[in-house]
Amino acid sequence: MPADLPPLGTHVRSEGTSFALWAPSAELVELTLFEDSGRKEIRPPLEGGDGPIWRVFVPGVRAGQRYGFRLHGPWQPDIGLRFNPNKSLIDPYVQSIIGDL
Repeated sequence: MPADLPPLGTHVRSEGTSFALWAPSAELVELTLFEDSGRKEIRPPLEGGDGPIWRVFVPGVRAGQRYGFRLHGPWQPDIGLRFNPNKSLIDPYVQSIIGDL
């Protein structure tokens, strides 16, 4: 990984937050930002291109932002691929979870 790119997970900076997720079989990864009410979502797509790592930087996003990921890809359970973009997934590097399922 190039030295100027942050590692996996989320990294808050003064100007916003970078998000990085390892998803080698995904065809598209969307970051899902939730408003406090949980009723409205903003979905900026992440960019591939760093091998199996998908990244996006979102200006203005601060610590405490509620978010998840939606992954698009094949549905082939027989080989372990179960992509469903209708489900918001928890960041495997998250340090705290807010709310109920």
